[in-house]
Amino acid sequence: FCSQLCMIVAGIGSPRGFERTVADVGLISCASFIFPDHHDYSCADIEKLEQHAQDKDCFIVVTTAKDWVKLQPRVQQMPSKIQWYVIRVTFDFLQTHDHQRFSTLLTNLLDHS
Repeated sequence: FCSQLCMIVAGIGSPRGFERTVADVGLISCASFIFPDHHDYSCADIEKLEQHAQDKDCFIVVTTAKDWVKLQPRVQQMPSKIQWYVIRVTFDFLQTHDHQRFSTLLTNLLDHS
């Protein structure tokens, strides 16, 4: 999977960070389709991606878990040559006290909002 060409599809607040994540896992972006945050994907959007995949001979698309929730119903409605992949970002606390500090920080922020 490393060094494969892919298209990036994202409708998130910080798309450049996602593009860096895609590069960090070893994929090479042939195109990025950046939509507004919380974009409601349409069949026309999927058709545009399909056409671009054909034009670039690039049939791997990488998206975020957040975007996949909205993309999946549209993708399943249409025939597609695209292979869709979702990058899920998680984090773990390496030490118990880090989790406790984070919980305290979050609680304090929520109490003051």
